[in-house]
Amino acid sequence: MQCALYLSALILQSWTLDLIYLHDGSPLFGEEVIAPHGKRLTQFLGIPFAEPPIGNLRFRKPKPKHPWRTPLNATVWPNSCIQVRGALFLLRIGKKHIKELSHPSNAN
Repeated sequence: MQCALYLSALILQSWTLDLIYLHDGSPLFGEEVIAPHGKRLTQFLGIPFAEPPIGNLRFRKPKPKHPWRTPLNATVWPNSCIQVRGALFLLRIGKKHIKELSHPSNAN
């Protein structure tokens, strides 16, 4: 998969577009690219749809993103959230727990 993305990035040509404004007045710029099949596309990457889930927004429904004034560079993906591969295996499970899982003490 990474190889395919890398090759696609090599094949794409791009041109930064002029500043545009969303319906709420938020400025951003994207880029025009030529895809591997030769078609010219306009792409905008990483446009936020909601406020970040921090503070009192944590574990709540997403709140619409407030308009911004500084132009958003939508030609590159923003940083992604930290992901821990195999996070389930970080749990400490000992022999006592495994025995309890296979033969629960409250089973009849």
